[in-house]
Amino acid sequence: MIKTLAWILLSFALPLCAAGVSGTWKGTLQITGPNGQPQVERCYMELKQSGTGITGAVGPDERVRWSFRNGKAEGARITFAVFPPEGGRLTFDLRLAGSRLTGEALGENRGLAFKAKVDLTRTTE
Repeated sequence: MIKTLAWILLSFALPLCAAGVSGTWKGTLQITGPNGQPQVERCYMELKQSGTGITGAVGPDERVRWSFRNGKAEGARITFAVFPPEGGRLTFDLRLAGSRLTGEALGENRGLAFKAKVDLTRTTE
Protein backbone atom coordinates (compact mmCIF):
# COMPACT_ATOMS: atom_id res chain seq x y z
CA MET A 1 0.00 0.00 0.00
CA ILE A 2 2.77 2.46 0.92
CA LYS A 3 4.67 1.57 -2.25
CA THR A 4 1.58 2.17 -4.36
CA LEU A 5 0.94 5.54 -2.71
CA ALA A 6 4.59 6.54 -3.22
CA TRP A 7 4.40 5.70 -6.94
CA ILE A 8 1.15 7.64 -7.33
CA LEU A 9 2.66 10.71 -5.64
CA LEU A 10 5.86 10.42 -7.68
CA SER A 11 3.92 10.12 -10.95
CA PHE A 12 2.21 13.45 -10.18
CA ALA A 13 5.30 15.21 -8.80
CA LEU A 14 7.69 14.58 -11.73
CA PRO A 15 5.60 16.29 -14.42
CA LEU A 16 4.89 19.20 -12.06
CA CYS A 17 8.60 19.96 -11.67
CA ALA A 18 8.77 21.18 -15.24
CA ALA A 19 5.14 22.29 -15.58
CA GLY A 20 6.19 25.91 -15.07
CA VAL A 21 8.39 25.99 -18.20
CA SER A 22 5.80 27.58 -20.49
CA GLY A 23 6.42 31.29 -20.95
CA THR A 24 9.03 33.83 -21.99
CA TRP A 25 12.61 33.66 -20.72
CA LYS A 26 15.43 36.19 -21.08
CA GLY A 27 19.06 36.09 -20.07
CA THR A 28 22.52 35.35 -21.37
CA LEU A 29 24.70 32.82 -23.11
CA GLN A 30 28.30 32.96 -21.92
CA ILE A 31 30.03 31.42 -24.92
CA THR A 32 33.46 29.83 -24.89
CA GLY A 33 34.76 29.49 -28.43
CA PRO A 34 37.41 27.16 -29.82
CA ASN A 35 40.15 29.64 -28.89
CA GLY A 36 38.93 29.80 -25.26
CA GLN A 37 37.84 33.43 -25.46
CA PRO A 38 34.60 34.07 -23.50
CA GLN A 39 31.83 36.14 -25.05
CA VAL A 40 28.46 37.08 -23.52
CA GLU A 41 25.38 37.22 -25.77
CA ARG A 42 21.71 37.89 -25.09
CA CYS A 43 19.31 34.95 -25.13
CA TYR A 44 15.53 35.00 -25.55
CA MET A 45 13.25 31.95 -25.37
CA GLU A 46 9.56 31.31 -25.75
CA LEU A 47 8.65 27.87 -24.43
CA LYS A 48 5.41 25.91 -24.40
CA GLN A 49 5.03 22.65 -22.55
CA SER A 50 2.42 19.99 -23.16
CA GLY A 51 2.99 16.98 -20.91
CA THR A 52 6.65 16.09 -21.33
CA GLY A 53 6.89 17.76 -24.77
CA ILE A 54 8.46 21.19 -25.24
CA THR A 55 8.13 23.43 -28.31
CA GLY A 56 9.17 27.02 -28.82
CA ALA A 57 11.73 29.39 -30.23
CA VAL A 58 15.14 30.69 -29.16
CA GLY A 59 17.36 33.53 -30.34
CA PRO A 60 19.05 36.73 -29.23
CA ASP A 61 15.77 38.70 -28.97
CA GLU A 62 12.08 38.79 -29.90
CA ARG A 63 12.80 39.64 -33.56
CA VAL A 64 15.49 37.06 -34.34
CA ARG A 65 14.71 33.53 -33.19
CA TRP A 66 14.51 29.99 -34.48
CA SER A 67 11.72 27.51 -33.81
CA PHE A 68 12.26 24.04 -32.44
CA ARG A 69 10.13 20.96 -31.82
CA ASN A 70 10.62 17.66 -30.05
CA GLY A 71 12.01 19.18 -26.87
CA LYS A 72 11.67 17.06 -23.73
CA ALA A 73 10.99 17.70 -20.07
CA GLU A 74 12.22 15.02 -17.69
CA GLY A 75 11.51 16.26 -14.18
CA ALA A 76 13.34 19.59 -13.88
CA ARG A 77 15.54 18.87 -16.95
CA ILE A 78 14.66 20.43 -20.32
CA THR A 79 16.45 19.45 -23.54
CA PHE A 80 16.02 20.53 -27.16
CA ALA A 81 18.01 21.29 -30.33
CA VAL A 82 17.82 24.28 -32.66
CA PHE A 83 18.90 24.25 -36.32
CA PRO A 84 19.23 27.87 -37.58
CA PRO A 85 18.50 28.28 -41.31
CA GLU A 86 22.03 29.54 -41.99
CA GLY A 87 23.39 26.20 -40.76
CA GLY A 88 24.76 24.62 -37.64
CA ARG A 89 23.15 23.18 -34.56
CA LEU A 90 22.67 24.35 -30.98
CA THR A 91 21.71 21.77 -28.33
CA PHE A 92 20.35 22.94 -24.97
CA ASP A 93 20.44 21.01 -21.69
CA LEU A 94 18.76 23.12 -18.99
CA ARG A 95 17.50 22.76 -15.42
CA LEU A 96 14.46 24.54 -14.02
CA ALA A 97 14.81 26.00 -10.51
CA GLY A 98 11.94 28.32 -9.62
CA SER A 99 11.93 31.24 -12.07
CA ARG A 100 15.37 30.39 -13.52
CA LEU A 101 16.58 28.09 -16.29
CA THR A 102 20.30 27.36 -16.18
CA GLY A 103 22.54 24.90 -17.93
CA GLU A 104 24.60 24.45 -21.03
CA ALA A 105 24.30 24.82 -24.78
CA LEU A 106 26.62 23.02 -27.18
CA GLY A 107 26.95 24.39 -30.68
CA GLU A 108 28.55 23.65 -34.01
CA ASN A 109 28.68 25.83 -37.08
CA ARG A 110 30.89 25.52 -40.17
CA GLY A 111 33.10 22.97 -38.45
CA LEU A 112 33.69 25.11 -35.34
CA ALA A 113 32.43 23.84 -31.98
CA PHE A 114 31.59 25.94 -28.95
CA LYS A 115 29.84 25.67 -25.63
CA ALA A 116 27.92 28.20 -23.59
CA LYS A 117 26.62 28.59 -20.06
CA VAL A 118 22.94 29.49 -20.15
CA ASP A 119 21.31 31.65 -17.48
CA LEU A 120 17.68 32.71 -18.04
CA THR A 121 14.97 34.29 -15.92
CA ARG A 122 11.24 34.11 -16.57
CA THR A 123 9.81 37.45 -17.66
CA THR A 124 6.49 38.75 -16.41
CA GLU A 125 5.44 40.49 -19.64
